[in-house]
Amino acid sequence: EILREKDITTVVFPENLSAEETEKREFLKNIDQKEMSTRTMEYMELPTQFEGKEITWKERKRTPGWILLFPFVAVFSVIWGMDNDVHKQYADRNRQLLMEYSEFVSKLRLLIGAGMSVRNAFTKLAVDYKKKRAEGGKKRYVYEEVTMAVRKLENGAGEETDDYLAKRCNLACYRKLVSIIIKKKKKGTEGLKESLITETRNAYEERKQEAVRLGEEAGTKLLLPMMMMMGVVLMIIVIPAY
Repeated sequence: EILREKDITTVVFPENLSAEETEKREFLKNIDQKEMSTRTMEYMELPTQFEGKEITWKERKRTPGWILLFPFVAVFSVIWGMDNDVHKQYADRNRQLLMEYSEFVSKLRLLIGAGMSVRNAFTKLAVDYKKKRAEGGKKRYVYEEVTMAVRKLENGAGEETDDYLAKRCNLACYRKLVSIIIKKKKKGTEGLKESLITETRNAYEERKQEAVRLGEEAGTKLLLPMMMMMGVVLMIIVIPAY
């Protein structure tokens, strides 16, 4: 076993610090020494000067806990707003379906009374609606669903589309209409015509009742703004008197 020894001379230089870093290190060293000397005391007095320079101490501000909740609140608000919009759109859709039911039944009754079958009557309504939409007409949900039902018939869905309209519209009046069509279909158009005439009368009566209800609802919504305006008017009259 061979051992070799070699002497190496090294020179250790102090860390090359800038004047600012040197001053900072000296200051921290001074603070550490003061802390060590006052450990047994109730408090430590911080220096107000260092090497002729004034020192100002400030308490570090902590981030309030509620700020950390802000992202969660923001996300919840966005989700709630989107969900609220969906519910509003669904309510508006149902309201339009309900208000247009009487007109829809009346058109269906006229077409069937003119000799058309139920399928041809639905097809006619869908074609007319497509033409109006192409000319810039507004979207009407009941005819959108009729168009979808006709499309299913054209694709060979057959009798499965009998209750398609009722399921899509999901309102009692449309379910009743489809039930009438299914029951009367096997008995011929005469029985269906009479049933549709009766349903048309009932539909117009229900529309009148719904219009009255909506009017009362609108009046209730206007009550609060009117009371607020009354309060403002009273303030304008009363305040100058004092």
